[in-house]
Amino acid sequence: MEDSGEIDYKKDGVCCCTGKPMHDSANLNFIETGYVPTWQFPVSCNLQYPEIKFAIAIVHDCALTTEGEFCGEIKHCIEFKDGQIIYHPVDRLAVWQAPVTNNQQ
Repeated sequence: MEDSGEIDYKKDGVCCCTGKPMHDSANLNFIETGYVPTWQFPVSCNLQYPEIKFAIAIVHDCALTTEGEFCGEIKHCIEFKDGQIIYHPVDRLAVWQAPVTNNQQ
């Protein structure tokens, strides 16, 4: 890979569920997780609540049902840094907790 800062997910990536190389997956599937990222990119957020961010995982087609539903267990979430994919084990990440509001007490 060139030192251009670009990431080739299909060539260099592995499934965050199975560890299978992404190069033989027909699709590049991004999953929004319930984990809190400790990095800047990539993350998922809602435009209405941009302060709430979720870590992302990439998964191989084999981790999806024929209907396209995710059917595995996420083991890693991904960070993009300096042209590399960094895999963060989910057991080292915090699970997002919704804030308690007056209506929930």
